[in-house]
Amino acid sequence: PLKWMTEIEEWNPPHRSIDVQIKGPYKLWRHTHQFLPAGQGTHMLDRVEYSLPFAPLARVIHHAWIRRDLDAIFDYRAIRIHSFSLSTP
Repeated sequence: PLKWMTEIEEWNPPHRSIDVQIKGPYKLWRHTHQFLPAGQGTHMLDRVEYSLPFAPLARVIHHAWIRRDLDAIFDYRAIRIHSFSLSTP
């Protein structure tokens, strides 16, 4: 239940888009979505640059909670995209 506001910093379909956090839990959040041709389909590559507030505690917070949550979010998305690609003719 965190409130986020992001802005599309770059929109270059079908190659890539970049969103950045304007307001939210991170000190910095910049997420690049890149789309590359791959045979009959597309390979999607994500790059997330982020930093946490509260510098002295950031490393502990990252290892205890943030990294696990980010991994779960992107793992879930990868599974959903893969299952969608298998069901699309």
